[in-house]
Amino acid sequence: MLQLELYKIMKRKLVWIVLLGILLLSLLQLFGYLRYQYFDQKSHEELKREVQTLEKHKGILTDERLADFFKDYQLKEYDYMNDWIADGKLVPVEELFADVNFKIHFGYFEQWLFSWEDLSSYIAYIPIFVAIAFSSIFTYEKECGMQEILLSTRRGRRECTRAKVAAAFLITNILYLLLIFLAILPVILLTGGRGWDTSIQMTPWMRDSLLDMNYGEAYLHTFYLGFIAVNVILLITLSASFLVKSPVVAMCVSLGVLFVWRPDAIAVHVGTKIANRITAMTPLNVINTKNLAQQVPVTIAGMRLQWLFLAELLYTVLLVGGGIFFFRVLTRHQKYYAS
Repeated sequence: MLQLELYKIMKRKLVWIVLLGILLLSLLQLFGYLRYQYFDQKSHEELKREVQTLEKHKGILTDERLADFFKDYQLKEYDYMNDWIADGKLVPVEELFADVNFKIHFGYFEQWLFSWEDLSSYIAYIPIFVAIAFSSIFTYEKECGMQEILLSTRRGRRECTRAKVAAAFLITNILYLLLIFLAILPVILLTGGRGWDTSIQMTPWMRDSLLDMNYGEAYLHTFYLGFIAVNVILLITLSASFLVKSPVVAMCVSLGVLFVWRPDAIAVHVGTKIANRITAMTPLNVINTKNLAQQVPVTIAGMRLQWLFLAELLYTVLLVGGGIFFFRVLTRHQKYYAS
């Protein structure tokens, strides 16, 4: 039955159009980046020298380590470290990271940062695919009259529902793993993964982040949170398809959950900072862990909790609770026999 459901989903032309469109966009983005950093010999050699210099001085960031580093490193016009030097003197580490109360790990990070950002943008394609591909997974049988025939068969309700959910889960997460691979590929090709243990505070716009985390950990958290968020979105789409009769309505519900509560839409009325707080936990926004890492920790019962960890906890509960509700409550309201 699982093979049948996979066939029914993948035989639709619209599913293939969206799927191939996502893969094409991802590959074009990947090729456009590698074109200058990997295939251009001069740029690639310059990158290798920069990685070697930074990795040579890697370790806990101190004034002494920073001074030794700048003896070997030649600043460029638009270097992110230009503001580390003022009036010809190094700015003390305590001033550079005035709000941070933990040790900063110095080292190369640039390719991990680009990969981290690309990962969030790649994952953001998947909810659109989910809404389009699976909004009709239950409504299709309702529209064509097949549902009553299926439900009148032995174990029709239980087996059909499980097969549909399993097929949707397999397709969604195979696509997710493929996009994860495409996002991390530049790091592997360009640096061999070096710089994973560098603190995220080395990035200029992450300097004030109070999240004690390196790039390797940030990538793992993005992988986990993205997986949970994508599957929560899948569960919402399946539930909408299960409850309504029209695939268009199910698609609108799914897309509405994704795009209505966007920070750029709310910011027009209330301002960017407030908008980020309001929308920090919405499905499309939690995929962008870089945004969560920049949020000021929230204090609950005297404990300072990071938004990234709160999002992981919330979406884990949503996925588990939503899955139980879907199988234990919703599916039991389907009738076994045709009316």
